Amino acid sequence: MEELRSLGEELLPYAEHPWREKFFTYIKENQDTPFFHATTHDRIHIFYSPAKNRGMWFMIGSGYGPLQPKGLAILSAIVQRGGGRK
Repeated sequence: MEELRSLGEELLPYAEHPWREKFFTYIKENQDTPFFHATTHDRIHIFYSPAKNRGMWFMIGSGYGPLQPKGLAILSAIVQRGGGRK
């Protein structure tokens, strides 16, 4: 959890950022479940909690949002196959 908090501070350094509160609420609500974090080659950060099948994505300086059903299904399949590391 400390790594996620540190990463959240790095990705969302300003208190007025519209997704900062949502990010920290998300990790707090899911603190007792495993998380997966991935970064794509174009620096999109993806956070996924398989226990609740919820996730968020961040593209630094461009966009932020919840993972949609298609993305959640893909991540769920990857985790079920053992393709993710916590």
